[in-house]
Amino acid sequence: MEWLDVVDEANRPLGYSKPKPQIHRDGDWHRTTHVYVLNGENELLCNLRQADKDLFPSVWDLSFGGHVSAGETYEETARRELEEELGVTIRLEDLHFLYTMVVDGFDEGSGLTDREHTAVYLWRTDRPVNGFEFQEEEIAEIRYLPLSGLKDELTGRSRTLPLIPLPKMFLYALNGIDAFLKTGSVSTPAQPRFHWRDL
Repeated sequence: MEWLDVVDEANRPLGYSKPKPQIHRDGDWHRTTHVYVLNGENELLCNLRQADKDLFPSVWDLSFGGHVSAGETYEETARRELEEELGVTIRLEDLHFLYTMVVDGFDEGSGLTDREHTAVYLWRTDRPVNGFEFQEEEIAEIRYLPLSGLKDELTGRSRTLPLIPLPKMFLYALNGIDAFLKTGSVSTPAQPRFHWRDL
């Protein structure tokens, strides 16, 4: 069973850990990572979540990542999740930090409360889709999709893919990636906040 460090709403560690199911049951604040994988054609590697996932089954996710295990850093988790989900080993220095954000939500279908402090990273690679060995327990399919087309999907100009229904959060990330590609940095507010009901 995975244990997570409990933090407060300001992302300060509270000095104890709990099993992940209890974290979501009790609505505790915890830490996660999102890693956006971009190739040289400015296409984002997206993944179709398996049908048995507790949250957002059978929809496309634009990032990879997961929960920061007890005692781990954000960077260690991002690297570990890429190994687990895509079968790749990368150097920590290849991760480009973009920003941290706060995500607060409740899923009525599963009854889970999800309160996260999330570190967001970009990893650039020229690996083709068949160069990854994705984790079939978690992911049904992976596919590169152009950033411009994903923005159309998220703004409603195009509706061809079932995406995780958090368009504002994803658009914020894609705009951050665009800024990083142009300037090498991301100008963002400290700790942007997203609540599921607003997304």
